[in-house]
Formats: sequence, C-alpha cells, structure tokens
Amino acid sequence: MTPYEFSVLLHYYVSGAEHPDYARQVPVWDPTIRGLLACGMIEMRDGTTRPNSASYKTTEKADVWIKTVLSTPFPVQRWVVER
Repeated sequence: MTPYEFSVLLHYYVSGAEHPDYARQVPVWDPTIRGLLACGMIEMRDGTTRPNSASYKTTEKADVWIKTVLSTPFPVQRWVVER
C-alpha cells in the first residue's frame, strides 16, 4: 500500500465526506479507488457500484487493519555499550 492509498483509506475511516482529491480529478484517484475496492478495503456508502462516486466507507476488513496499524507502538532506540 502506498502512502497515498493509506491517506485515502484513513480519510474514509474517519469521515463520510467526499475526499478533496475527488473534485480535483487527481490522476492517481481512479486507480487508487479501484484498487481499494478490489482488495475489499472500501465499499460504496450507498450500496451502489458506481466507482466514480466519492461516497465510500471503509469495510470491516479495513477497520481491523487500521486499528492494528494505529495500535502498533513506535520503535524505540536503545543505546548500549558493547563490551
């Protein structure tokens, strides 16, 4: 998953609003949405199959994955003296 795909997924995880890039017609928008739909991470909010709509929501699969990512602790750095 690319950082852009992750940002789109997070948008729909926290918001039911249209993603800003939908209106801007960003070239990467369509392949990103199609990919997220194909792997079962988002679905149409209204139950239709119109991939050009901006009304998406995350699936249960995505919700579980996002919660896992968000609960992963930050790495820690430890300084050691080798002997």
